[in-house]
Amino acid sequence: MDISKIRKATLMLLFGVALSVVLEPASAITPAQTPLYIGISAAKPNIMLMVDSSGSMTENVMTASTTTTPNDAPLSYSYSCPSANELSGGVAPPATPSTMINMKVNSSGTVQVCTKSSCSKTATFGGKKKGKCFNNTQNYTVAYYNGSSLAGGPHTGLKLNWYFSTGNFASGSLTATQTTTSNRTTIAKQAATDLVTSLTPDSGGQTTVRMGLARYDGATDDGGMLLSEIKDLDSAHSTALLDQISNIPASGYTPLAETLSDIGKYFATGETGNLTLHPATTKVTASAASIFSKADGTSRSIKNSTGNASLAAPILGYCQKSFVILVSDGLPTRDTEISSYLRNYTNGGEYLDDVAQALYEMDLRPSLDSTLKANTHTKNNVTTYAIGFADSSLNNTTSVLSNAAKVGGGKFYFAENANELASALDDTISDISSKIGSSSSVVANAAKLDANAAIYQGKFDSADWTGSLSMFPLGITEDTNGNGILDTGEDTNSNGKLDGGAIGTALWNAAEHIPAFDSRNIFTYDPAGTPKGITFVCANLTAGQKTALGISNCSSTTDQGVWRLNYIRGDWSHEEKNPARTDTDTIRSATAADWVFRNRTHLDKTTLAKVAPDPWVLGDIVNSNPAYVSAENYGYDKLSGSEGSTYKAFVTSNATRRKMIYVGANDGMLHGFDASASGTDAGKEILAYIPNAVYSGLSALSSPGYSHQYLVDGSSRVADAYFGSAWHTMLVSSTGAGGKAVFGLDVTNPGSFGSSNVLWEISDTDSPAASDLTSDTTATRGFANNLGYTLPQTAIVKMHDGSWAAIVANGYGSVNNLAVLYIIDVQTGQLIAAIDTKAGSSTTPNGLSSPIPVDTNNDRIVDSIYAGDLLGNMWKFDVSSSNTNQWKVAYGTAAVPAPLYIACTNTSACDTTRQPITAKPQVGKVGTGQSAGIMVYFGTGKYFEATDNDVTNAQTQTFYGIWDNGAAVAKSDLQAQTITQVVTSSGYSLRISSNNTMNYPSQKGWYINLPSAGERAVSAPLIRNGHIIFTTLIPIPPAGTEVCGAGSEATSMLMELDALTGSRLPDTAGGAPWDITGDGMINADDLIELPDGTHVAPSGIQLDGGAGTPAVVSDGKREDKIFSISKNAGLQSIKEQGSSSSSGGRESWRQLQ
Repeated sequence: MDISKIRKATLMLLFGVALSVVLEPASAITPAQTPLYIGISAAKPNIMLMVDSSGSMTENVMTASTTTTPNDAPLSYSYSCPSANELSGGVAPPATPSTMINMKVNSSGTVQVCTKSSCSKTATFGGKKKGKCFNNTQNYTVAYYNGSSLAGGPHTGLKLNWYFSTGNFASGSLTATQTTTSNRTTIAKQAATDLVTSLTPDSGGQTTVRMGLARYDGATDDGGMLLSEIKDLDSAHSTALLDQISNIPASGYTPLAETLSDIGKYFATGETGNLTLHPATTKVTASAASIFSKADGTSRSIKNSTGNASLAAPILGYCQKSFVILVSDGLPTRDTEISSYLRNYTNGGEYLDDVAQALYEMDLRPSLDSTLKANTHTKNNVTTYAIGFADSSLNNTTSVLSNAAKVGGGKFYFAENANELASALDDTISDISSKIGSSSSVVANAAKLDANAAIYQGKFDSADWTGSLSMFPLGITEDTNGNGILDTGEDTNSNGKLDGGAIGTALWNAAEHIPAFDSRNIFTYDPAGTPKGITFVCANLTAGQKTALGISNCSSTTDQGVWRLNYIRGDWSHEEKNPARTDTDTIRSATAADWVFRNRTHLDKTTLAKVAPDPWVLGDIVNSNPAYVSAENYGYDKLSGSEGSTYKAFVTSNATRRKMIYVGANDGMLHGFDASASGTDAGKEILAYIPNAVYSGLSALSSPGYSHQYLVDGSSRVADAYFGSAWHTMLVSSTGAGGKAVFGLDVTNPGSFGSSNVLWEISDTDSPAASDLTSDTTATRGFANNLGYTLPQTAIVKMHDGSWAAIVANGYGSVNNLAVLYIIDVQTGQLIAAIDTKAGSSTTPNGLSSPIPVDTNNDRIVDSIYAGDLLGNMWKFDVSSSNTNQWKVAYGTAAVPAPLYIACTNTSACDTTRQPITAKPQVGKVGTGQSAGIMVYFGTGKYFEATDNDVTNAQTQTFYGIWDNGAAVAKSDLQAQTITQVVTSSGYSLRISSNNTMNYPSQKGWYINLPSAGERAVSAPLIRNGHIIFTTLIPIPPAGTEVCGAGSEATSMLMELDALTGSRLPDTAGGAPWDITGDGMINADDLIELPDGTHVAPSGIQLDGGAGTPAVVSDGKREDKIFSISKNAGLQSIKEQGSSSSSGGRESWRQLQ
């Protein structure tokens, strides 16, 4: 198998190569199958590879004889050892022989095998009559004997035959290759060659990266030399790079900082204005010529040996990312010609880390698309990676190379030999890919901050489409007496600030706690005959499921379908070679013909054993929000009869059950992990479920040519329900963008979860396929024609007919293109009711979005349900009757249902300017001037089809607050609020909004338009303390240059407004929503001073990345913490104005009294 092709396939995904897809008709609604915020952009990343050319690179690479790795000879080597000459003591791999064979090298260079430790008797090695040699197919434990026996490690006989036949090797180094081919520069050049080759596309393929090459100049004070400019890595540029690599010399000093400084100036090519150092603190501005000069201020540029008279600017667009990879075999020498701007940037004796941090913090092209940079919070900086090679003194976390990578935004790797260097370069490219595309979601395990409060974060890495789920503890607030002041003894970390809810180090990553493949508790669904849950083992699968996996014979040990089933369970024995391994590495499998599946495993660089723990089994977590389950109290003790009387005992009994976190992943499973902070099972996978609906996509997971697809991408809803004369905790989830299916699991006792706890699954394959819901009176009412991609989240509630139901929106892309609400029995999966809005057609395709059930009178039974659709309708469903036949759309007639509100940008042409509603709405109580009714809050916009990344001439989207007082509402009934200013304060980009007066009851609500190009509200809002809190998503719009296409990144605004009026919060000392200054308190200092001298409360704050609904945790006193996701899936938080009251309970519906 060609390793370069494996690496190439990975990098095609990682750098955003477009993939061929079969397109449906123009009117069809089809979710994209990769995350949109990764995007496909022409802004290929810039990578400058700097290869050490110092004199020390002539030294040999030595590996200690204590290695335990069988180290094979080159594939081109062959040797036939006569059986009579074979040394005894060898064993078949992978066993390690116990017998030590001592070798000795005489002063003449003759190799001898010692029969005794004293070597009093010797035998010449080689092919002579009395010579000795090794069995090619066996392992031997061999060590040199040079006066005292050395510990030896296993080596293949073929390698030993090759090594001792060369006649040119180093005494005392068994794993060293011939000195003529094993010096450091040879190995480094080969690794660089392999890297360039692996990144070069095949003939006709698309380039995915831009690359350049540099080395040291070699002169005393002249830093670096540019061997090749950064250009698209096509075949022509690849050939030129390979030619330059082959001619890299090995002489002179190691001016690392000087060379990195020169590279920095090269990246600034084209910038005519000043650059800003220390941009976040004490800003200093200077020209690039001054910043990157010599120590005395004399101008210096990287020596240009490219053959070009002038150098083209390597940075082409504001969104482009740039990286430097430093490969060095030693610490800096003769490395002092650094400008005063850089040499003390971080203090310390060496300058490399100073330069690296400066390059990471500075914008090297501030005038390039400056307006777009300001709008999108981006900059053209350089991230530095460092690889220490061969010199063991570099292998520590305090070396200047390690520090440079740390402060330079990258990572440090140490490589002792050729294999490790190749692996380090691979790891570097993988990490670069993660900085180009990754994301995540968060959930809190509690509404209040206490000793057990934590944040759970799920995310993905687009480099290999793996996922992770981590638990982060939250620190206890320092304000122990709740007076809002930092009192004596409360400053636990001596920072002078009032802290609370600080994010701690991850306690675990669930991806590292998945059991062995043959001991996992994985379940699936058998829809045939009497539908039921089954364990995911070959013997139990249906004929259709076996066909989908390619299984012919469950009993066969050579059936690739059986291998595939085990692969999905986590078996790695039939995977292709890991890209980080070379053709000479030993594979932990029987024969090469069995290595047929896509590689996922990470292997130890020395032993080639699977790394443990190794987070490679868990698939990518993209759109599925984690759901935390403990002993939640939904207040059902207020219900009548046995339901109410037994509920408190049920909640009490749940106090000791296993805490769980559930999340969907695109490995085809809903996973349930132990959510404990500590203990042997903390973070461990307890159960997993594979929906029957995703089997058609499971086979692709094992394909070496895998292209990402969603499988189990929906978010779960977990709540209590009463059936079978007992209380249960139910989980209802969906396949999301991965299919058209919904399923229900009984997770009351996760520790004893079994097949019987898989209760039901519904998909679009369920019949009959009625053409219209109104003419279909059968039990399943047209799922085949009306169930679409199930992106909307479900709800679990008590209905007025006495049933416990899952409230399910039909989603998007159904056959009939309608918006339909399903009410499904939560125990059986049988359809109780289906309410058709009759909105949608083949020319105007529609679908219903996430619903919110509402209990208006505090009896814990749902009275109405609100949900939006793709045509901008906000529907109200009346389910207040005990007669299911009376459940209906609340407004209009049975023949012509009407929405509560139609969202559009132009009321005079509303039908052509509809604003899609895809996020779950929120509801709240009415206020002064409103005698009755409900406030309904929702934003508009969508973000799941590939075309949603095109923000050219994008429609303006809006956030609404609508008063439902028993009649439909028009836009003319609403008060407009606006964003009036965008300012910068304390390093934040902030929005100021209007505070226009509301006039209830004559007005029926408010709206505020979202001003940025492509901005939309696609996440559920929150209500806290009379405020409406919501985030907006802003895909980076097309730039003035072509390289920054839509969707290559995204940013967000966190908005907080008065819920009843939509105006900004009060312009008073306590009115600001957030701790802008970061002093630990929310006070007058957090108001924003306008040019006219007035101070106002901000209404929006820019977040670092595309954030969804934030997690909010209260300290139970005066302040809350809002947690969201930053760029590259990091966690970020900001102190929030506290709620007047906060409940630790959970809701599956919204209670308004």
